[in-house]
Amino acid sequence: MIIKRVDMQGGSHYDVPTPHVIEYGRNTLPDGSIKVNTPKGNTKPCAARPDDYSILKRTKTMNIISNWKFKKWVDWIQNSLSNVPTNISSYISLEIYPEDVEIISTILLPNTFEHRGIILLDIEGCYEKEISENFDSGILNMPNIMETQESMNRLVISEVFFNTSDKSSDGTLMSVAQLIKSNWEYYLIKKYPDRNFVVKIVGETFNPVVTFYEAP
Repeated sequence: MIIKRVDMQGGSHYDVPTPHVIEYGRNTLPDGSIKVNTPKGNTKPCAARPDDYSILKRTKTMNIISNWKFKKWVDWIQNSLSNVPTNISSYISLEIYPEDVEIISTILLPNTFEHRGIILLDIEGCYEKEISENFDSGILNMPNIMETQESMNRLVISEVFFNTSDKSSDGTLMSVAQLIKSNWEYYLIKKYPDRNFVVKIVGETFNPVVTFYEAP
């Protein structure tokens, strides 16, 4: 629910210089619900107070993250009577569960196994036999082992979030791909310190793919 508007730019209204505040009135309807009264053009503003600047400060934090979910949450908070700061820490505290992060960690720190000296990806951690068989059959149609490994170790971001990525921007999908790439690089170095892996993002910007292979 909107409670006030803070004008930071523009001319004075009724001799009140910018920045100034216009309060929104509220009416309680017979059913108990509250309706916001949009101020009319003859509504006299008042000078901005220090707490009004704090609202603006909270609003600016949304520029750090530009995805639609965060923006929707910020809009909801700002249009309510809540005093919750519209920053990333508050969003995580209110909307993100530790269990969500735990599940995502299976992608960020994935299961891998070695087959015939080749490191292969097994996100679920239970398809080693099937993946090994696919590698053995796929290598017959590939130019070399390196390209076979790269094709087997691919993670298509839009497929991971198949039912939820339709609203996501290209920038968000690429940010997720970059996050996975960075984590895979760290994971592979820590787990296989004596081996040299190349982790890269391929595909289009709207459909990034993260993959890795062992350099010769």
